Amino acid sequence: MTFLPSRNRRQPARARFLLGRLSLALLSLTAAPAATLAADAAMVINSARQPLHEALVELGRQTSMELLYDPALVAGKTAPPVAGRLTPQQALDRLLAGSGLIAVVENGKAVIEREPDNLDAATLSAITVTARRAEDGTTEGTGSYTSRVTSTASKTDLAFREVPQSVSVVTRQQIDDEHLTSVSDALAHAAGITVQRAAYNSYNFFSRGFQITSMQIDGGAPLALGAYTYDGAQDLAFYDRVEVMRGASGLLGGMGDPGGIINLVRKRPLAEYQLTMEASAGSWDNYRSMIDATGPLGFDGRLRGRAVRCTATAIPTWTTGTANPRCSTACWKRI
Repeated sequence: MTFLPSRNRRQPARARFLLGRLSLALLSLTAAPAATLAADAAMVINSARQPLHEALVELGRQTSMELLYDPALVAGKTAPPVAGRLTPQQALDRLLAGSGLIAVVENGKAVIEREPDNLDAATLSAITVTARRAEDGTTEGTGSYTSRVTSTASKTDLAFREVPQSVSVVTRQQIDDEHLTSVSDALAHAAGITVQRAAYNSYNFFSRGFQITSMQIDGGAPLALGAYTYDGAQDLAFYDRVEVMRGASGLLGGMGDPGGIINLVRKRPLAEYQLTMEASAGSWDNYRSMIDATGPLGFDGRLRGRAVRCTATAIPTWTTGTANPRCSTACWKRI
């Protein structure tokens, strides 16, 4: 049996040791660029909703990134679920959203710290938006020849698609543009309505072959045409719009005509002060004047009022008598 000197037996072990150190050195030289590349590269991240500390540990395991933070910063915080192909910075931003913490990724490491308080912030000036509710069927001031809702079927405003009948609306804008002064003038411009003059200041209205004998005010109970001042000759100065529902109205109003029903919607008090005055003169001593005042009355604008006064005189072509109607109305509203 031959024994090798002890010096020769130690040489392979020493060689293996030197080779291992060389391999570690080469690995460390290539690890730094790889870590830097991994910090910018997107990878598949999958983290469920869990405590923030456990979510950070899971993220570090999936990205092979070193995370540095004070455990007290993440104590008691919950991380949202994060899934998808993300860079480590994007994944950290989603995990820390709403926690008051931020992550700074650099050289393959991520440092988590408190979000600084001195973030650049700009205070914008106040913006006041003034508009009318879309659900309000008021047409005054809209400049429109149509309305979004109608109250002809009930005392509340309903969309047209909620009314199982055909409804026509003559808005305040159309009344002003065409200078319609009476209910009969407005109904003459409504689709599907035939106006027939029976006598002086007396009119008959027909729809679908049937005579309309009922009229509503603000969608209320039907009133007989010709009762009191509810007739086709009354002035439109007090009304915001004229609505006509064609077809049987008994199902919606409790009583009515098979031809339809007329609904007069009064003007509403406004939140701002407004004063309107009109005067006109025409042939056959046709004179008309109107004053309309509205605005807030008190309680910081929650109490509002409106008053309308109208006077008209005219001599019909077939009589020598003089019609001299005078009418006025007032209303108030508590908001």
